[in-house]
Amino acid sequence: MWRDAVEKSGRTKLVVVGVDGSPASAAALRWALEEAVRLGAKVEVITARERELAFTPATTAGPPQHGEKPHRHPVQELHDLVKTSSCRWENPPKMTAVVLVGDPVEELARSSRHADLLVLGAHGHGKAAGVLLGRVVSGCLRRSACPVVVIPPGSVR
Repeated sequence: MWRDAVEKSGRTKLVVVGVDGSPASAAALRWALEEAVRLGAKVEVITARERELAFTPATTAGPPQHGEKPHRHPVQELHDLVKTSSCRWENPPKMTAVVLVGDPVEELARSSRHADLLVLGAHGHGKAAGVLLGRVVSGCLRRSACPVVVIPPGSVR
């Protein structure tokens, strides 16, 4: 089991969690933080975007149309998610938030090289494995350099 190997290593453990702003990734972050507290590990929270947003308006010309959320910069979204998630513990694990520009599969696979564990949330949009897991989770399962934990759909608490 991966925990036994990680616990015997004697070094500070690192749990990397990929987030994309979805409820599934929020559940993955909660699970990763719980595991990090248990292991005494650090957590690296990563969001990867295909391209950097060139412009994000500070205000909109009016209320969002058709129930859309106003656009926010990925750095602010990630900061807010990390801050909200860490409030659950009196002594939360040490966390680093990172926004990467590039293909999410490539960036998470690269980040897994220095991790003990990669945690991702599955969106669950279909019955076929690739659709159920999604492109990013499927790609990371194939390319990760460390064990991967996939938090299944419906485990959002």
